[in-house]
Amino acid sequence: MGNYTVWDIEANNLVGDFATEEEALQTVRELLDAFGDGFAEELQLGGRDDTDRVLPFLSGSALAKRARSSRHPALSPVR
Repeated sequence: MGNYTVWDIEANNLVGDFATEEEALQTVRELLDAFGDGFAEELQLGGRDDTDRVLPFLSGSALAKRARSSRHPALSPVR
C-alpha cells in the first residue's frame, strides 16, 4: 500500500491507494469536479508521514479546501 488512502466513508469503499498526498488530492479533485464539492462529505483522506506516523484524517470541507488549494500535477494511483 501507498502512504495515502482515499475512502468513500458512506459506502465504506477504498477509492484509491497513493504514493503521495498530491496523487490522492488529484483524485479527490476529479471526484469533486464530477460530483460537486459537497461530495467531500463522503470522502476521507488518510496517510502516514516518512516516519510512519499516522497523519490527521481530512474529510468534508477541510478536504475540499485542501484538494482545491493543491496545484501540483497528478499521477496515477499505486496498483
